[in-house]
Amino acid sequence: MALDLSRAIDVARARTASAPPRALFFRVAGQTNHLPLAALQEVVFMPVLLARVPRAPTVLLGVMNLRGRVVPVLSVADSLADGPSDAGAVLSDSGAILVVRHGRREVGLFVEAVDGIGESPESPPLSLEKVLAGADAARR
Repeated sequence: MALDLSRAIDVARARTASAPPRALFFRVAGQTNHLPLAALQEVVFMPVLLARVPRAPTVLLGVMNLRGRVVPVLSVADSLADGPSDAGAVLSDSGAILVVRHGRREVGLFVEAVDGIGESPESPPLSLEKVLAGADAARR
């Protein structure tokens, strides 16, 4: 019996290793983007109660309580904008918050809509470094 279980585990690992990477597809400022599923912790669909942070930059939409953890929620549209933007000013009920961990930081990324899951395309995914750099720059 142990040999059969070991073989089943090996087969499952081989299938997983040979499977194409999967991605979550979503929209930001009318553009379709994607993130590898491995980068996501979870997706929280709106409406979500966000607590505003006084004198915070516009890229920080607020913070949410996620099972006892305080998670900052960033506007991806504002973070990627070259200049001042009011793209994050409207939190629609059709939007979602993608909870990701990047290094030691856990953040929520507000997106307009989640379109689904599929094979990762050849194009590069949304750059978490660029989103977080935009948020850091807005704090200064």
